[in-house]
Amino acid sequence: MQEQCQNHHFSPIVFPVGGHKNFDILIKSTADLAKLYKAEVHIYSVALKGEAISDEIKENIALAEKIFTENSISFKRVIDDLRVISIGFACQTAEYAKETGAGLISIMSVKSEEHYYLAQADKETLINNLSAIPVLCHSGLKNI
Repeated sequence: MQEQCQNHHFSPIVFPVGGHKNFDILIKSTADLAKLYKAEVHIYSVALKGEAISDEIKENIALAEKIFTENSISFKRVIDDLRVISIGFACQTAEYAKETGAGLISIMSVKSEEHYYLAQADKETLINNLSAIPVLCHSGLKNI
């Protein structure tokens, strides 16, 4: 798969939101890359009919928008209706990344509390995406 990865423009960056603690570290790392490569960021989530977005995710979205705005990074908020039936959101996220010609997917490498039961398989699906889109993974640890 690595040899298939010829995409070095990094734009857009698909940025799936989550309720992770220390999500600010991923936001800042993504902002640094977006600024360096003049990339647009798509703050992405899948809407589940009848299910509200958690307060943690809302806070992380607001923080991402604030940090991207402060750093003059072009971004848009994308709320995609559920259209790929699977456990988790990785298949639909990877499909969205492919459809938009994404140059990078930016994720937390650790599980969030609210999606703990499906997070590991989701992360593996994104990292091994069939379109060979590079994936930035961050653990959220501050002292790396």
